[in-house]
Amino acid sequence: MKKTTIILGAILALTVGVTAQKSGKEIKGDKFFELYSFSRAIDKYEGVDGLSVEGQRRLAESYHHNGDNAKSETKYAEFINSAEVTSEDLFNYASVLRLNGKYSESDTWMKKFKEKAPNDHRAINYVSNAAQLNNLLKDEGRYKINHLSINTAAQDFGPAYYGNEQIVFASSREGVKSIKRTHNWNQMPFLDIYAADIEDGELTNPTQLNKKTNKKMHEGPASFNADGSFMVFTRNNYEGKSEDGTIKLKMFFSNKDEEGTWTEPVAFKLNSNEYSVGHPSLSHDGNTLYFASDMPGGKGGVDIYRITKEGDVWGTPVNLGEGINTEGNEMFPFYQEEQGILFFA
Repeated sequence: MKKTTIILGAILALTVGVTAQKSGKEIKGDKFFELYSFSRAIDKYEGVDGLSVEGQRRLAESYHHNGDNAKSETKYAEFINSAEVTSEDLFNYASVLRLNGKYSESDTWMKKFKEKAPNDHRAINYVSNAAQLNNLLKDEGRYKINHLSINTAAQDFGPAYYGNEQIVFASSREGVKSIKRTHNWNQMPFLDIYAADIEDGELTNPTQLNKKTNKKMHEGPASFNADGSFMVFTRNNYEGKSEDGTIKLKMFFSNKDEEGTWTEPVAFKLNSNEYSVGHPSLSHDGNTLYFASDMPGGKGGVDIYRITKEGDVWGTPVNLGEGINTEGNEMFPFYQEEQGILFFA
């Protein structure tokens, strides 16, 4: 996360004038934002008269992080023509407009983003592929999308095949835990990993996968080898925080023994207190793993990597490079082996 250092002094005041002071409410909003407590940040920012451009930016981002893209769009629009606007603001505003189905307006702001950041790979990719949008919007009648009855008002995402008869997914639905804990980000319960049966095109009988996997903070998403005997999953770091005080994501492996019980999770060799690794996608044989990470040396914020295993030892991670990764965030990889297609967000 980028931080701005403000230096105050007599000489600076004489040369650039008086710097506007943030109100107490905005400063509290900043603290919540930096702790990823976006719901609380919104409450503070919305109560401020004369919110700074940084505060307006963070308010718009907070609404986006909480899934309220209509309000995020409104807040971006309030400062997007400011002299203090950044190229990232332009990109994020265009992205929110696109999420809200306003493709023509999004196109206008993506062009402005390209003008301000001509060497950014997201801008280059956009210009190269902009003509494909109309084709993507066409309904060719090849697929039918159904909203499954298993879905809740909570977060339900990250599905993965678990053998031939079940789907495993991550969810913040209320579970069976005696102590109720909520996530700082959106005040919802922490994620757990659930398994559901596949029946006639629906998912039924959702139950927590197992107690060894689901603990008090986030667990999920997960991925499995073809026969469902080997699993890798994402989990919050329970052992410590990074130097900036945030809790990162780690990955763990588990095997199913002959009795059908999952073994104690084993930590991935790249786990760290200082960066996240997560969003795994395993190959059918369990020897190749795609994952997302903001580890040092990447192309942007979060990149997608591939790592392979020989015997029981994982090798060196390979960044998938500029064809996939950009200055932004690439996440949630899923590798479809039959046709060799990588899907990602």
